[in-house]
Amino acid sequence: MFSGKVYILVFVLFFCLSVQGVRRSGFSSVITSLHEHQTETGGFRLLKEDSPSLEATSYALFLASLFGQREKIDRNAVTQYLQTLQRKDGGFSSSSDQSYSDLASIRYALLSHKHLDGSVPESSKDALIALIRTLYSDDKKLFSSKAGGEPDIKSTAFALQAYELLPYKLSSDLAKNIKDVLSSHVTDENHFSFTGVPQLSGNYYGILVASKVNFDFKNPDLWGKWIASKQVTSGPNKGGFSDEHNSVTLESTAHAVAALASLPGNQLKNIDSDALLEFASHTSSDLKSAALILSAVARTDAFHKLFKIDFSYETLENRVGVVGDRIISGAQIKPVLTVKSIFNTYHSGFDISLTIRHADGNTDLHLNWSPETLQYVASEFYSTEGKLGPVRFEYKLEFLVTDLQKSISLQINDSKTIGYSIKVHSDAVLAGKAVDVGQVVGDGAEFDFRVVTTNYDNSKLHSYPVKFSVLDSSDVVVYSVQKAAADGKDPTFHYKLSTSKLPSGNLNFKFDVDGHTSAIVTYQLDIKMIATDIKFIDSSSTQPVYRIGKTVKVSMKPASFPDLSTIQTYAEETASQRHFEMIVSSPLKTLHTIKGKAEGNSYLFELPITATFGSIGNNAVSFRYVPAHGSPIALTPLSETEDVEELSFRVEADLTIVQEKGRPPKDGDLHFGNEVSFSFQVQDSLSQKLIWNGEGESLFLSLKHETNHGKLVTSSRHVVEQDNGPNGPKEFKVFWEVNPNTEQGKGSLELVAMGADGIEIPLKKGSKTWRVAVNIGGNFSHKTQLHVLPIEGLDESVVIIPFNLSCNQKPLTSAQLGATVFFQDESTLKEVAVNSLSVARSEGAEYQVSWKWGNKAKGGNYVVKIYREVDRLRTLEKKEILQKQLLKKQAEQKRKGEPVEEQHIEEDIAPIFSVSFEFYPESASSLPFRTEFFVIVLLLSAFVVVSMKKSEIEGVRKGTAKKKRS
Repeated sequence: MFSGKVYILVFVLFFCLSVQGVRRSGFSSVITSLHEHQTETGGFRLLKEDSPSLEATSYALFLASLFGQREKIDRNAVTQYLQTLQRKDGGFSSSSDQSYSDLASIRYALLSHKHLDGSVPESSKDALIALIRTLYSDDKKLFSSKAGGEPDIKSTAFALQAYELLPYKLSSDLAKNIKDVLSSHVTDENHFSFTGVPQLSGNYYGILVASKVNFDFKNPDLWGKWIASKQVTSGPNKGGFSDEHNSVTLESTAHAVAALASLPGNQLKNIDSDALLEFASHTSSDLKSAALILSAVARTDAFHKLFKIDFSYETLENRVGVVGDRIISGAQIKPVLTVKSIFNTYHSGFDISLTIRHADGNTDLHLNWSPETLQYVASEFYSTEGKLGPVRFEYKLEFLVTDLQKSISLQINDSKTIGYSIKVHSDAVLAGKAVDVGQVVGDGAEFDFRVVTTNYDNSKLHSYPVKFSVLDSSDVVVYSVQKAAADGKDPTFHYKLSTSKLPSGNLNFKFDVDGHTSAIVTYQLDIKMIATDIKFIDSSSTQPVYRIGKTVKVSMKPASFPDLSTIQTYAEETASQRHFEMIVSSPLKTLHTIKGKAEGNSYLFELPITATFGSIGNNAVSFRYVPAHGSPIALTPLSETEDVEELSFRVEADLTIVQEKGRPPKDGDLHFGNEVSFSFQVQDSLSQKLIWNGEGESLFLSLKHETNHGKLVTSSRHVVEQDNGPNGPKEFKVFWEVNPNTEQGKGSLELVAMGADGIEIPLKKGSKTWRVAVNIGGNFSHKTQLHVLPIEGLDESVVIIPFNLSCNQKPLTSAQLGATVFFQDESTLKEVAVNSLSVARSEGAEYQVSWKWGNKAKGGNYVVKIYREVDRLRTLEKKEILQKQLLKKQAEQKRKGEPVEEQHIEEDIAPIFSVSFEFYPESASSLPFRTEFFVIVLLLSAFVVVSMKKSEIEGVRKGTAKKKRS
């Protein structure tokens, strides 16, 4: 099973690769370090440790174009690299090691030239056209990848792409022949079928070829729907595309999207581009993976989400000409755009045009890239002299990406208003004391305002109307008046707050000049808000009971309670402008937020009770006010005389298992490695409805054990998966492999749901709770080796014990283990030599424990006890209980004046097996490589194991379960 020192080398390599994998962070790292993939030859490599290749170079240039990073690479070096790969026949090879030309390499070379300067060297065109023609088979009517190769659809797609890039027009005879071949591969389901090619890739190549030879798809929408149906709609691969064997790969995904983009009509409308982007974010960090998945995203409307575009405006004399959304009339402004990817790289490759739309006429400008500021700046200033009112800036960003055979186009707009500079002087007094802006005011407060308006050159305006409005926190206007300012005098306004029938929050004073210039001064109202006249419709109780399928209806009248004695309800005519919500919650989280519908000065809230587990149980009810700005404000439930008792409702259900299939467990033994697999549906016998998971909900298979006090406790829970079909949920599926970390001993299995209040709801079968009595256990089998190795130049040795683990001949792959080393004196284990060692797991059911020892360690017999972490934790829990009991007993003995009983509580963890060996420093053998390297890797490995063990084991367990189910 093990090969001695070879095992150690494999172990070291395994951990080095693990650490490397942890450092990778998806395609974002490729974009930000693209130039680091370029070698001294000028070519690029897929991974930084690889050799350069034409394929990698083409991918790198594509990504550089896509994200505007061409200036960060050495383009002259790339050109020289391409020249080294051109062969005597005019074609290209994939690398310096390949002597012959092939179509894939020709395509990559042509794409690379297009990315570099937009053209293919004239000296190469005729030779390339002739070479590609020689690869056409008159018999098969398709192209082959190289001379003497087998003609196929993929090579034909590459050949026609190469012709287009040169450019060269395909002869009508060849086009007709190829169309005939395509027609023979069309299925009744509106897609191509090519032997030996994955389904989606075959359709991509076929559709690409079809688009070059004017193939008639007859009904392209049906072709598009077939491809779109391959997009995964749930699970970890959601957003990707699956091939005929349900394998989801980057290539199948990129080819599916490219095929849709090549079909006539807008076929990309049928896919979930946001899910595709999420799928893309988990891509590994190599050039090919990044290029494939980003070529897919770039074809969809999700591509713009990879960029952040910021607006700014320069002014002619560096004076303040833009304040928020207002441009001061008379300012000369120059629009500026900053375009960055979400990876924090600047994009320099856009061609940006701008149309400025105003009632006085439109103006067209162009924005140019500035390498000094890393921004796009308008070619000239735009004058707002004599202009007022709304102005709209419409930007169109475009760049051509050769690989996509289309221009990427982003459109973004910015709206502003040309108006005046405005400043409001404010004075507020409450109970004889001045109140600063932004502070709390109340009933009786008086306000005085003076409004000053100027142009860009700071000259005062002589005649203009000013509208003064008072708005509460719902933006409801409670007072309004208009004045006409004249003769250069600043208009003034006075207001006295004389009501408490306003909601808490902002009290805004708005000043609007002729519809284009405004300012707001804000104070605060701090008024207690209450919910009164609360009623559950069709129930007189404040804690009614419902069943699934019914609708909870609640009415509530909000009010202010300023002096804590007088309830002041709000005006009926403003009710529709205010927003109140009913919150349905559990002790753990908010379950539902329901918006109220205004009925007079009350609000009605309705909640249909859905057939989901999260609906069942106790649901607490509360209310809140949602102001137009700021955070929601909780309402205190209150009747005319006193606080209302707790508001809640309960949904009752009787959950029973129906349609049980498979191999449900039976009473008896379950050994480590055994599998439990069956399916079922859940029905509520009260409403006769099937019950399913709501959002974020799960059913569980719970393993329960009895404590020393006779109480049942849940030792582990396993998620029961809900199987969803195209028309909704179908059934629940249980797949549980008894992993080696499961609590041993007698216990029971139960199926439980979690209700709205977080309380377990056991499922029934018939009239009884579904419960299976089990005895978890089994005998562990193992094979071990021992290596004691001195560290060269240091007075230390490393002890390494690799082993495997199984139960009833079934390998156990996910055991969470620890180890302790004891010194053995004759037949007694007297002292702990090394305590609390972590056990590392490699591939399969292979494990390893290792530690470092000084060569002055005592020579003699040693025993290593390997134990399960779950047993160690249970032992510590028992020890803690015994210690508490002992302390209580000792305290009682002291109180009674009796002799205090001293007792040492042993911490005896039962091992799953032990390894005995002799250690004498002078007998250790040598390591097969430099030991300094080994020590570094060993320490690094230990860190990785300790920090990642739990998540790694859990991931393996879930992965294994999924494989078993499939």
